[in-house]
Amino acid sequence: GKTRISKKGNSHIRAALHMPSMTCVRCNPTLKQFYNRLKPKKAKPLVALIAVQRKLLILMFTLWKNEEVYNSDFEKKKQQKHNTLAAQDNKLINQLVS
Repeated sequence: GKTRISKKGNSHIRAALHMPSMTCVRCNPTLKQFYNRLKPKKAKPLVALIAVQRKLLILMFTLWKNEEVYNSDFEKKKQQKHNTLAAQDNKLINQLVS
């Protein structure tokens, strides 16, 4: 069915993450891409923004739990590795088909 914003979550955390998520959508390339991918699919842009809030909260918790510092290049390296593996897979498939 239709996705909705649940009111079960902590409204104080949601309110505290509202402005940081708006900033991330403008400045963080990874979250900007995520938001732009979700925005056309959702009825209201606020639903996509709340998805960014959730992703940001999970990122903060993971960094805190692992006692790490945020590395903005991590996502770029991860994407490059994924693209390299996909290219290798396509090359193998083409060899098998030929």
